[in-house]
Amino acid sequence: MERALSLPLISVKGPFVPSEKLTWENNMAFLSPGGASVNAGKVGHELGALLSEMVATVVQSYQGDVDYLKSLSKGEGLAPENFSPGLMAAPHSAGFADLLRAAPRLLQVSYLDIFWTSQNINFDLIIRDGYLAAGKVKGMSQSWLAILLGLSRTNSNITYTNSGPIPLLLHYGLSRLNQTLVDSVSQASLEVKPHQVNSHLEHELKGCRNASEYLAFKINGLGPSAGGQGQRKASSEGLLFLLKKIHQLFLALSLFEWIIILKKNLQKNLRKALFRSGTEGVKGNAWMMMKKEAYASLVVFMLYGMAGWWTMLTNYRKFNSADIYGLMTLAQRRAKVLLESKNSSNIESASSKIESSHPILCGSWGYLNSYIIRLILRTDFNSARPSWESSMKAWNNDLNPAHISRLVTDVHLEIRTPGISMMPAGGAAPPVTLGSKGLGKTMDNLIKMLNETLNPGEIQKEEEEEDMLE
Repeated sequence: MERALSLPLISVKGPFVPSEKLTWENNMAFLSPGGASVNAGKVGHELGALLSEMVATVVQSYQGDVDYLKSLSKGEGLAPENFSPGLMAAPHSAGFADLLRAAPRLLQVSYLDIFWTSQNINFDLIIRDGYLAAGKVKGMSQSWLAILLGLSRTNSNITYTNSGPIPLLLHYGLSRLNQTLVDSVSQASLEVKPHQVNSHLEHELKGCRNASEYLAFKINGLGPSAGGQGQRKASSEGLLFLLKKIHQLFLALSLFEWIIILKKNLQKNLRKALFRSGTEGVKGNAWMMMKKEAYASLVVFMLYGMAGWWTMLTNYRKFNSADIYGLMTLAQRRAKVLLESKNSSNIESASSKIESSHPILCGSWGYLNSYIIRLILRTDFNSARPSWESSMKAWNNDLNPAHISRLVTDVHLEIRTPGISMMPAGGAAPPVTLGSKGLGKTMDNLIKMLNETLNPGEIQKEEEEEDMLE
C-alpha cells in the first residue's frame, strides 16, 4: 500500500464532484514526501492555503451548534473543587490508567455516529488495507494510523488490540490523559478559596479547624508523598500538553488568515511573510516544525475533538503534510454531513435514531470540546475581518491552567457512565472487561465516590433504604 494513497481518498464514499476528487489527488501528490511542495515558495502552495477552505466548512458546522455548547458552573457537583479526598487521590494510583481504559470513548470514536456509517465510510477498506498497513510499522502512513487508533477495539479486552504499533500508542495516550487528570486535580485544589468563619460560633476553634481542612484539601490535591506504595510514575506530558495543543490550534487559525490576506493583496515580496519566515523568536526549521504541529493539532481536533489529541499525530518526526491534508479531507466531509443533516427536512426523525457526530453531542468530551469551540467561534474566523485583538484577550483570560483544569471533569463523567465505542467494521464494540476482581472493586469504589459527589443526598437515601431491607 503506497503512502500517497491517503485513507480519505480510498475509504470515504461519494458522491463526489469530480473536480473535488481531482483536487484532493493532486494536492496529496504535491504534499507527499518527494513531491513538488518542498520549498515551493508560493502562498497558494502553503499547506495552510490548501486547508483553509476545508477549515472554514468545519467552522461553519460549529456555528449551528451554539445552543449545544456546555459550561461547568461552580455549583455543579462534579466540579473539581467539590471532590472528596478519595476522588482527588484516585488519579495518582498505579492502576488508574486501566480504569481509564474502561471508558473507551475517551480515545475512541463513539457509536452511533452520523458520519462514521457505512453510507459515508468504506469500513471494508479500513479493515483490509488499514490493518494490513498497521503490520508494516516502517513507513506506515500516519493518517492511516490515526484512523486505526480511533477504531482500535474489536472485543472486550482491556488492551483493546494487539495490532502493530497501536497498543503502545494507546498506552502513551492513556499516560498523557492520566497525567493531565493528576495535574488538573492539583491545579483545581490550588484555586479553592478558604471558607469564611461565622463570628457567632466559637470562631477561634472553628477558624483553626477550617484552616487545617483547607490546607489538607490542597495538599491532598497536590498528590501523595513521594515513594508511596501503589503510586503511578509521573509523566512530563499532562495539563501543559493539553494547553499546548489548544494554543497550537489557534496558531493554525491565525496562519490561515495571514495566507488569505497575502493571496488577496497579491503581494510579490513574500520573503518576509510570517508564514514563511517565522516570528521574532522562532525562525527556520523551528518555525516550520511549529507550523506543522499547529496544523496537525487543528486537524485532529476538527475530526475527532479532544479524543484524538492524546494519541494522533503526536510525533512530528513521523507525520507529514500529506497526512495532515488527508485527515482534513475527512474532517471536511464530516462537517458537510452535519450541515446537510441540519438542513434536512427529516432532521427530527433522523436525530431520534442516531446521535450527531458533533463532539458536543457525541463522545466523552462535552465540556472541553464546548470550551474550545466557543473560543474558535469567538475569533469569527469565517467573517471578512476576524477580530484577532479580542481573540487574544480571550486567550489570555481563558487559556490558562485554572480554567482548563476544571473541564477535565469530562473524564470522570465518562468513567461513571461509559459510552459505547465503535469497532473498525463500524459496529458497536462490547463493554471493556477489566480483567481482575481487584480492578473491578477499585472501579466500583471510584464510581461510588463519583455518585456521592454528584448526588450525595440520593446516595445516602439509597443506603438507608438498603439497610432497612436488610
